[in-house]
Amino acid sequence: MNNKILNWRTPIFLLVFLFLINLVSALVSIVPASPQFYICNDSSYVVNVTISGVSNVYGFQYDLTYNSSVLQLVSITEGTFLNNSGQDPTYCVSPDTSTAGLIRNIACTRLGNGSASSSSGVLTHIRFNFQTLSAQSASSSLTLSNVKISDINSQPLDNSKQDGSVTVSECPCQNGTTRACTNSNGCAGTQTCTNEVWGACVSTQFYCDSDCDGDKECVSTNCSVCVCVESWSCGSWGSCVNDLERRTCTDANNCGTTVNKPSETRSCTSGGGGGGGGGGGGGGGGLLPYTSCTEDWSCGDWGACEVNGVRKRTCTDANKCGTTKNKPSELETCVYQGTCSDGIMNGNEEDVDCGGRCNPCSEAKISEIPRLSVSAGSISAEILDNYVLKVTLENLGQKEVNNLEVVINKWVKGAKKVETLTPGLIEKQDFLLNLPADPSEKSVEIQVVQNGSLILSKTLDVALSVPGFNLKLFEEPDTGRIYQALIVDNRGKPVRSIDVDVSVNKDKETYFVDTFRFEDIPEDEIYHKIDYLYLKDLPSGEYEVKSVFYEEGQKLGEVISFLTLGKDRKIFNTAFIFYFILIVIVIFSGYMFFKTYKGGEE
Repeated sequence: MNNKILNWRTPIFLLVFLFLINLVSALVSIVPASPQFYICNDSSYVVNVTISGVSNVYGFQYDLTYNSSVLQLVSITEGTFLNNSGQDPTYCVSPDTSTAGLIRNIACTRLGNGSASSSSGVLTHIRFNFQTLSAQSASSSLTLSNVKISDINSQPLDNSKQDGSVTVSECPCQNGTTRACTNSNGCAGTQTCTNEVWGACVSTQFYCDSDCDGDKECVSTNCSVCVCVESWSCGSWGSCVNDLERRTCTDANNCGTTVNKPSETRSCTSGGGGGGGGGGGGGGGGLLPYTSCTEDWSCGDWGACEVNGVRKRTCTDANKCGTTKNKPSELETCVYQGTCSDGIMNGNEEDVDCGGRCNPCSEAKISEIPRLSVSAGSISAEILDNYVLKVTLENLGQKEVNNLEVVINKWVKGAKKVETLTPGLIEKQDFLLNLPADPSEKSVEIQVVQNGSLILSKTLDVALSVPGFNLKLFEEPDTGRIYQALIVDNRGKPVRSIDVDVSVNKDKETYFVDTFRFEDIPEDEIYHKIDYLYLKDLPSGEYEVKSVFYEEGQKLGEVISFLTLGKDRKIFNTAFIFYFILIVIVIFSGYMFFKTYKGGEE
């Protein structure tokens, strides 16, 4: 009886065992998983892609991703798993290696039935060489993807993967030793070993344009400043049309400037010369000799310092050359002292524009101060930035508040009016602040005024940083004119001469280029300069402003900023939204009441 029971259970046990085997998933792995190599000892590295936990595999396919700046692919060869150590024939396709860092479609299949494959082994061997390192060490992930395993009937088998990585390092060096190197500009230099690590490549050469051909090279002595000298040549004068002759002039040196460009038009006498006659004279038909135009600028007095910390003047060229090479600045920063009619409580005023040195303040203009709150975040930005301050005003009381004005006590003109603020609602306003050039400014005040009386104020913390160098462009809200702000932090440094190259680009098209702008930077100060930039008829959109700074032919660095033109700043009126929602609710309630009433009658 016991034997019969055992014979009955044995087939069931075998079926369960075979079912569990089919549930096992093949594991495709990178071996070794995460090795460390030193370039002085090793020049290449073999990755084994292995498989385990499955049998009767007939074919495989996968992709492998690696870091091509660390590893260079050398070869891909089949392992011994699929061909049973060479006993069974197989066929492998040529992988696609056209994309750096990606081996696509590594695939092999068995030919014929052959013997059953083992449960584990190596699918492929992939050999890499190590690239030259740009740092002390580097690493590369080895990532498997698109892994497919199939049986003799081309049915997919379940699988999982285990990725790997490799780290490649320079060998530890002996402290104090040196070696030759090449820096990022290609100039020869020396590295010194400190703490068993090679330091930065220090070069005594100068990277500059020594022959003024537009290309920089490594030289032993510093280069003088290259100044492009215009070399104009002109074609022949054309026919006289409408009392003008025209010609075309080109600059052989392509300086991009027109200071010494000859005239391309001249006056002449149209029509036939009248027949007969007398009198010789050999005149030139009213021809005008070419003369180089020299700018002759004169400027008016500076205007009063405005609330935004800028004052202006107007400059005109008596010779009307049409160039601005020597034009004086028409803008400069200033410290606004306040007046008795600026709509702000400042100076020693006791209320808005009254008290102190202004006219005495009248009796209180409001009988009950409304319950309001005003909030905004602290300001953290660079000096001379255009900063959008977002202010939120909320009515905390039970009554509607009217005739409010929100003002900032400096760095912006005008006030934002709030006609009505319903209880429980908020009003959001944006103020475009022209931040000052003085990083010691630590606060700014938001003021809420009703009927000329200050009813609420809030002081915000201000933290202004100074960049090493920067050039930013902004659009003047009142006039739409574009102005520039140049900043160089020269604190603790001697007098310097800085060259600034500026380009304005949009959608891969360059709209403005200004090169060889030399600025003399005074000793030990934060140097800044603002002035209008003469850009006309630029279409709306966002522009990239690229500024490159040089000193004595050496590039100090470059800064990318952005200029947005034609973008309206619109703020929704929350009171309007509230009343709109209220009207919708009333209409809906009336409709439901009417529908219910009609339903009751039926």
